[in-house]
Order: sequence, then C-alpha cells, then structure tokens
Amino acid sequence: MNIVLAGATGNIGSRILDEALRRGHRVTGLSRDPAKLAAREGLQAKKASTTEVTAFADALRGHDAAILSVKWNENDVHRVLDALRKAGVKRCLFVVGAGSLLRKDGRTHFEHMAEKGIQPPTSKPAALAFEEIKTINDIDNAVVSLRFNSGALGAIDISRNGVYGYDIRTEILGTSGTLKIGYLRETPLYVMTRDGINHDTVPYFPERFEQAYVSQLQDFVNSVLQDKNPSVTCADGVAALNLSVAATQSYKEGRPVSVG
Repeated sequence: MNIVLAGATGNIGSRILDEALRRGHRVTGLSRDPAKLAAREGLQAKKASTTEVTAFADALRGHDAAILSVKWNENDVHRVLDALRKAGVKRCLFVVGAGSLLRKDGRTHFEHMAEKGIQPPTSKPAALAFEEIKTINDIDNAVVSLRFNSGALGAIDISRNGVYGYDIRTEILGTSGTLKIGYLRETPLYVMTRDGINHDTVPYFPERFEQAYVSQLQDFVNSVLQDKNPSVTCADGVAALNLSVAATQSYKEGRPVSVG
C-alpha cells in the first residue's frame, strides 16, 4: 500500500512509520523538517505543513491511505479535513491520543481525567478534533437506483473498498444483447500455475484514463482550430454533478429524487 504519513517524526508517528515500513508498505513521510527523517528503503521524505491547505493537499494526493499523527493543539482539524477532501484520499486514519479511548462507564478518558482536574495541553484540542472528525458522514459503499423517462432501469455501484485495483465499468443490457465497456486487467499477461491463474489490475485512475485525457485534450485543440464544439462539454460534467447531488439528497431525505 502507498501511505502518506503526516507527523512522521513525532513520538507516535515515528513508530507508525517503523511498523508500516516493516510490513513492506511504501510511505511518504511528511514533516516540517524532513531532514529529521533518515533515508530508508520504501520511505520518501517531504516537507509539508497543515497550515498551507493547497500544498498539504498536493502532498496527500495520489496515496491509497493517509495517516494523520499530528499535535492537534498546533494543527487546525478543519484545514486538515479540507486538504484531505481536496486530495481525494480514500482512507484516513487519525491519531487523536489516549483521551479518545472509551472507558467502561461510556465516557472518554479525556472526560474522566478532566473530572479529576488533570488536562494536559494537548488533550482538549485532540478531543475537540476527535468530535469534529466524528461528524463526518462519508459513504464508503453505495448503490444508486435509477428509473429513466423511457422506463429503463439503471444502477450505479460505488465502493471505496475495491482494494484489488481501479475497477470502473459500464454494462448496458438490452432485449437483443449486452454492451460492456471497460476493462480490469492492465497488461495482457496471465500467470498460470497449479495454485491458480493470476493477472494484474489497473492500479489507479491516471493509468486507467491516461489515453482518455490525451484524446480529450486533442479533441479540444482540434475544436479550437476548426471552430467547432468539443465532443465533451461542460454540460456533460454538470449532468454528472446533478446526478450526484440528487443521489446525496435521496440518501439524506430517504426518498426518490427527480433529476431535471
């Protein structure tokens, strides 16, 4: 797995780094002082700070998972969440300290210690960060059911748990046959042994849509040179966005939503 670790030089972060590398993961270690990170196999050190949301998002982008092991009395959780959303990281692990641990009576350890008048300077900011993180209600798996004006039915399946690769396909089933668009295997290579048949998969969207990006840019340039409308327009993007907004509204309100 390709992991980005913020706070890689910290007390807890350095131990997470050791364990991740020991397990064979690739790690991008983020620190305000990357010189503190000694060169190690599987580790790439980068300078980054949560105070600069755009730069921090750039450092997070392209990784399978992000681990945030920072001091919440020095880092704004809202900026961190904003950067994670901008980066599009699918999986996030937040380290908020022992204060978030639940006791047998249902209270957090922070609440228990505060009652005794003990409150380390990092505890309350971490507890507040934890409460903010808990309000996030993102969906990991979803099925969107569609009914078109023509009477045709459709379904969109979405999952963040496709750990085997970047799997995106379209199937159109009709009365005379089926049209299937997309592929999962990246290279035409199978490894066949007595244990089974294996092949690779498309790892991520840059590889999956590499030629599509090139083709779209070529089409745009040709449209400018020939003074004609491009094949893909803003209306296509807006249509997809409208569908996403309607699906979100349906989820929140528990009812079907029409898309105009």
